[in-house]
Amino acid sequence: EPGALDDLVGLAGHELAGEVAHERLFVEQPLEVVFGGHRRPGHRRWLFLYAKAPVPCTIRLLADVATRTSATGCELARDRANGSGVRMSERWAQEFELRARAVWTDDAVHRVTEGKDLPILPSNAPTLLRALGLLHRDASMPPPQVRKFLQLNHMIRMLRPPLLELIERGEPLRLVDAGCGLSYLTLSLAWCFRHVFRHPATLVGIDRDERRVAAGRASAAQLDLDDVLTFQAGAIGAFEPDGKVHAILALHACDTATDDAIALGLRHGAELIAVAPCCQAELARAWAELATSAAGPLQPLWSTPHLRREAAAVITDTMRALLLRAAGYETRVVEFVPSQHTPKNTLIRAMRRGGPDADAKRQYEALRDATGGADISLARAMGA
Repeated sequence: EPGALDDLVGLAGHELAGEVAHERLFVEQPLEVVFGGHRRPGHRRWLFLYAKAPVPCTIRLLADVATRTSATGCELARDRANGSGVRMSERWAQEFELRARAVWTDDAVHRVTEGKDLPILPSNAPTLLRALGLLHRDASMPPPQVRKFLQLNHMIRMLRPPLLELIERGEPLRLVDAGCGLSYLTLSLAWCFRHVFRHPATLVGIDRDERRVAAGRASAAQLDLDDVLTFQAGAIGAFEPDGKVHAILALHACDTATDDAIALGLRHGAELIAVAPCCQAELARAWAELATSAAGPLQPLWSTPHLRREAAAVITDTMRALLLRAAGYETRVVEFVPSQHTPKNTLIRAMRRGGPDADAKRQYEALRDATGGADISLARAMGA
C-alpha cells in the first residue's frame, strides 16, 4: 500500500511488492530485495535502487524483529507519478520525536554541542536528522555522525548572518544549492527557513547525478518540505532560474564546480555567494605542465606533487576571493569548521556591496603572473 515502507513491521516472511522507480533505503534488518528481476543484497547500511522507469520490486524481511524499518526516500511510482516521495507517517514522526526527547536531555545536547548555539539539534529536529542518517533508529548519534552534525551546523551558523541580512529586507528569498550532492545542506536550510528563520523561501538543489536528485526529492517529500524545496538534474552552468536568485551556495563542489557555482551567482546578480571549495585540482594540473616546460623560482614547487596540490588549493581560493572582490563583493575567507572534523574547511563568503574593484582585479593578475601565468576557470568565465 502507499506509504507501507514507512510502517513496515518486522515479521519474518512479510513482503511488500509494487512498482518502484527510485528508492533509497536505510537498512536496519536483513532484507531480500528483487528489483527489476535482479536480486539485490539487503545487508548493507544503505540500499540504492534506481531505474529510468517503474519496474517490479519485492522486498521481503528475513528476520524477526519488533522495530520498524525506515525508508529514507522512496517513490512508489504506481502511486506517485509526479516524482515526489512517500511522506513520513505522522505516527512514526510522533513516536521518533518522543524517543529523541527521552534520549536528548539538556545535558546530552550540551555534551555534543559544548554549549554552542546551534540551529539544528537532535532535540528540536529529530526527524530531519534521522532522514539525513545522523540519528539512528534509537535516536542515538555515534561519533562519525557527530562530526557531520557539527560540520553541518557550523556551515549554517556561518551563513546565518548574511541570510538574516537578506531576511530583514522583507521579500521572499530564493536560494540555489549548486552541486547539492546528498542534500545535507539543502534539506537543512529548507528546514531552518520553516522552523528557525520562519521566513518564506524557495530552494533549488542542482546535481548532475539523477539518483541523488531523485533521493533528494523523496527526502524533501518525506519531511514535508517539497513545497519549498525542489531539485533539478544537470550541470551547474546550464541552470537557468525562473526568477531572481538571492543566494548561491555550494558545499564541497569538486574542483571547477565551485567556479561554476560562483559564476552562476555573478551571472544572476546573487546578493550572497557562499562556497566551501573541494579538490582544487585545476591550477595544480597547470603547474604540473609548467614543471616540465618552464623554469623559474617556483619550479621546485611545481615539480613536487604533494606541495603542488597543497599550494594550488590555497592559491586557487585566494584567486577566487580576489575575483569576487573585483566583481563588487565584500569577501571573507574563513575556517567554517575545525580541521579535526574535515580538512575541507574553508568557506568563501561574499555579499554584493558595490561596483567593480579595479585594485582587486590587478591583484589577481599579479598573483596569477607570479605563480606561473595560469588562469583559473572562474577568471575565464568572467572574461578576466
